Amino acid sequence: MKLLLTASGLAAVARVAATNVPLHFQVSNNEPGYGLSTREPGWQLQLDPVFDILGPFPQHAREQHYLNPLYPLDSSDLDEWTTGTRKQYYSSLVENGMVGWSNATLQDGNLAVAYPTIDWKALRRTEGWAGLQHHTLAHSKLVLTPIEQGESCTPPMLQAELRQVSFFAISPEITANHTLKWHAGNIYDLARAPMGVMPFPTAPKCNETTVYHIFASLDYEIRLFGDPLDVEKSEAPIHRSSLKFSTIDPSDGIRREPKLDLIPDLVDGWLFSEGFIGLGFMCGNQSWELASIESTTKAFHAGSWLPVQVRLAPGQARVLVFTLHQIERYTGDSVSLLIRFRDSRGGAPSLELDITIPMVQKPAWTVDSEYVYKGTYLLAGTPTYYMAKPPIKCDPQAPVVVALHGAGVEADHPVWTSSVRRQSSSWVVFPTGGTPWGLDWHGISAKSATSSLQALRATLHLREAWNACPTMEQRMILIGHSNGGQGVWYIASRFPSGVLAAVPAAAYIKSQQYVSTGLSHGAHFADVTLRAILDATLQPDDNDLFLTNLVSTPILAVHGGNDRNVPTWHSRELVSVVKHWYPNANVSFHEVPNKPHWWNEVLASQEVQNFIDGAVANLPSVEPPSQLTVTTALPSESGHVWGISIAQMSVPGRLGRIFVSRKDDKLFISTANVQIFNIRFDLWEKPFRLEFLEVDGVEIASHWVGGEKWFIKKDNAWEPTLFPTELPRLTGPMSQILSNGPLFIIIPRKQPKLLDMALRISFNLLTYLRVDSQVMFDDDESHNLNRCVPMMIFGGRENKFGESILAKRPSEFKFTDRGWTLRGHEYSEPGLGVAFLHPHRPRCSQLTLFTSATDDAGWERILRLLPLRTGIATPEWIITGPNTDRMGVGGLLGAGFWGNDWEWNEVMSWTQR
Repeated sequence: MKLLLTASGLAAVARVAATNVPLHFQVSNNEPGYGLSTREPGWQLQLDPVFDILGPFPQHAREQHYLNPLYPLDSSDLDEWTTGTRKQYYSSLVENGMVGWSNATLQDGNLAVAYPTIDWKALRRTEGWAGLQHHTLAHSKLVLTPIEQGESCTPPMLQAELRQVSFFAISPEITANHTLKWHAGNIYDLARAPMGVMPFPTAPKCNETTVYHIFASLDYEIRLFGDPLDVEKSEAPIHRSSLKFSTIDPSDGIRREPKLDLIPDLVDGWLFSEGFIGLGFMCGNQSWELASIESTTKAFHAGSWLPVQVRLAPGQARVLVFTLHQIERYTGDSVSLLIRFRDSRGGAPSLELDITIPMVQKPAWTVDSEYVYKGTYLLAGTPTYYMAKPPIKCDPQAPVVVALHGAGVEADHPVWTSSVRRQSSSWVVFPTGGTPWGLDWHGISAKSATSSLQALRATLHLREAWNACPTMEQRMILIGHSNGGQGVWYIASRFPSGVLAAVPAAAYIKSQQYVSTGLSHGAHFADVTLRAILDATLQPDDNDLFLTNLVSTPILAVHGGNDRNVPTWHSRELVSVVKHWYPNANVSFHEVPNKPHWWNEVLASQEVQNFIDGAVANLPSVEPPSQLTVTTALPSESGHVWGISIAQMSVPGRLGRIFVSRKDDKLFISTANVQIFNIRFDLWEKPFRLEFLEVDGVEIASHWVGGEKWFIKKDNAWEPTLFPTELPRLTGPMSQILSNGPLFIIIPRKQPKLLDMALRISFNLLTYLRVDSQVMFDDDESHNLNRCVPMMIFGGRENKFGESILAKRPSEFKFTDRGWTLRGHEYSEPGLGVAFLHPHRPRCSQLTLFTSATDDAGWERILRLLPLRTGIATPEWIITGPNTDRMGVGGLLGAGFWGNDWEWNEVMSWTQR
């Protein structure tokens, strides 16, 4: 890429600070490039193709976030490469129970690791897919050599792209008890992930070769790699990964990351969006703030969306949100923007980037057109997109069909967008879920389904021609395949009032039943009470528990009879459970003989289309059922069932249920673990008005029966009210912190090493979930730290902003100079880490996540547990220790949920002390 400076030569770079004359660069979208780039003597980087391999070791999916990625080694074993001693380690997967080191060779950047001598067939016979999942430790060396040797040099930056690798670490020459710094790899092989850029762990030598060690955690999961019988035509699973490293020149500027961009289509010359766009950037060695943005394409005005000062921390990748206000029709193929940045330490704008963004032009829809249109909107403060397929004929009363893709599928992939028929009168929307994997259509990913529908409605109102084809029906027809089919069960059973009908295809029940967690390594060491608390953390994801809420939702479950990816019994069992609760439920099962996991007509068959057409033609005006059960785990991620919703549980972390029975004009309610609930009586006025209400055997005064009412349990008695004086708090697990971004990460200025840790978390959130984050210092007044936004607070007493929050609202955790205390017990030993949720401030419903550690090893343990993927059991507070490295969850020192007022929750807490 060519950089064009307004002044000639590198001398102009040196004059910037003195003259405040901004540097100007042109950046195309074809390839990434830095502003303020300097050419240094070149370096040659070589990755030793021969890898040392240690494995396999049994584990269940996601367990690598608890275990040390170096498992079975620990820091005391790292001198093996210095002494030449190679031990053997216990593994139940191999004959005689002991494994040693072997080798595998890199081919064109790709590494394949297999263990063909193991009797995988026997393991499969007794343990199923769970017996195939395993962990491998891989080790090799990076050799960095200066091309022009001398006494001084500027070290390069390391650029790393590791696909289908869980974690990796780069280390200088190893000594015993050395703490490795672990980076997350791109285990999902996401195509639109940012490139990892980092400094080498130590400065390389300028006049000779420097050798670095690389360790990689290779974790074989069935969901990621598939059944080896189908994928490899072999009993032996093969872990395939890609490991590529390169060097780039250091820079103080900003590099474009165009593959992170999110740009809407132009439909007949007009943006198919309310104007939100996302542009990807990677910051260099210094911190920059956004100063201004303007469009040099006259058809648009450009602006920044975030109401706070936008900052890029050194080394941070972000997708910045901008708005394009269109003032006239535009038929060009690109838009030009001028973006100015200033040094975050203050001063006038000193860096200008001319950015050219390619635009996709599509004609307006007609009866015969087959175009699918890309729209953009904000999801938790981060730009994302959806695809929309218009109807053949417009009908404002027709519901929208929302289609959820399977794991690893991009929403704009033509095979996916063509898999659902163009409907006669309904729009079809294809949301992203954040990324192709996201959170398995749970949490923030579930929000993308409903938010994309709202974004389509808002977009159609922008143009008179589009407004002729609106969608007024608030409920959606929800369909999906594989992981998306599972997402259909999830969303429909949590928000049944928003789902008119559902078609889950090739769906699994929940991850624990897709591949059993019975071979958990950590479970061998964990107290059963601790295991129960960790299981409660995953309970909100258990679709089968919430099928009680589908009392009135028409459902057609579809599954191929020869599905070797998601066994057909999952759909059979889901339908069976619904029928167990409601024998007359409108739920049917269509099993297609001999069909595999995917076939082109899985969602386009005549059976599916007839079901969709029937739902559109017969918008139900159903009378309330005579009996129903409302089930809730997370009130913040649950809607109402026939106007009845649970707002707070008596014991957070446990399931809450309401059992409802109606007899003529009388409504009888009994509750289980419910503290606050809500009723909209207007939904129960068919066939006649309610006149009587009984809750847990006590009659409620008749004047409270009608309209919308809240019921609060006080002193074991129910008190009705028009509205609660205080809204119930958000309850965990920790992933709740991600639902209402963007996320602010606050680090203490006096602990600069925490910046690296904050950047690793920021990078992971962007890679895996498309969640944006802003990194700030604890004394950063200019950025208004007191905004009501979700926050991660890094550090204990050294973080002054965090201390100010705890001073206003104390926690059961008390930070000390050496660590922290919990209920009188001190935690100050080496290697400890802690994370806990806490309220932000009065009249703010957002959450704050505090994290701290007693040393670098403790930080590495707790960072791996911060919310990133589904299936990682992280309740509202957790304490890790050195034994976590080898024992997984069995090495935890404590975990639990808080009470409703953030107090100690005895029945849902466990400590080792």
